Amino acid sequence: MARRLFALMVPVALSAALAVAASATLAANRARQPGPVVVQTTRSGFAWGDAAIGAATALGVVLAVTGVLVLRGDRDGT
Repeated sequence: MARRLFALMVPVALSAALAVAASATLAANRARQPGPVVVQTTRSGFAWGDAAIGAATALGVVLAVTGVLVLRGDRDGT
């Protein structure tokens, strides 16, 4: 009976020792990680360049759709 108990206790004690060592390693790795990076932007206000790109794209889409409708013409035959 004592041998059985000893045979069960050895793996339990070994796994407990490994768990303690692993948690200590994790704690040491967390301590080495740098803190969060703070990014500051210097520009503020309205981005006119981005607005111009968006307006030009919208105008291009409108012109393309209009061209397709004009080229399609009146197809109902009346």
